[in-house]
Amino acid sequence: MNKQNLKVVFTLLLLFISDRLIKILILKKVETSFKPVSISFMSHFINQPEINSGIALSLPLNNNLAIALAIIAIIIISWHLSNLLKYKTWLTFYWGLILIGAFSNLLDRIFLGGVADYLSLPLIHSLFNLADAFIFIGAILLALNTNLYSALSIDQSLAGLKDKQDSSK
Repeated sequence: MNKQNLKVVFTLLLLFISDRLIKILILKKVETSFKPVSISFMSHFINQPEINSGIALSLPLNNNLAIALAIIAIIIISWHLSNLLKYKTWLTFYWGLILIGAFSNLLDRIFLGGVADYLSLPLIHSLFNLADAFIFIGAILLALNTNLYSALSIDQSLAGLKDKQDSSK
């Protein structure tokens, strides 16, 4: 593994630990009725946590089925990541974000019977958590970069065809 990928793995590990610690602290706060010092702008985003037994956007799905699907997804992404470690660092990071988000939510499902959601945005009327944000951001970055990479590949292919046509004249 090269130094760049080692940095990516270390960053992903820190993000995963941060997500787990935040969930533990928020759930502890509910259990103990601890009232931390409120940061005014954060109080608009952090809510009373809810255990969401559904999947994305609280769509209903049996927790056991959600666990099985998460395990399958994690295995596939892990296999894919093991092949990517030799190549593109940015792809490793994007897929890694999705992996750590899925794994953290899987741990919640196993130990809590659902996912601990505690964040909200003014435009979104459902709760989510940091792991959900990792999955979403990783997927968006993959989509954007895949489209950019495809566009560059097409441009290079067209330029190559034009060069061949010009040299054949």
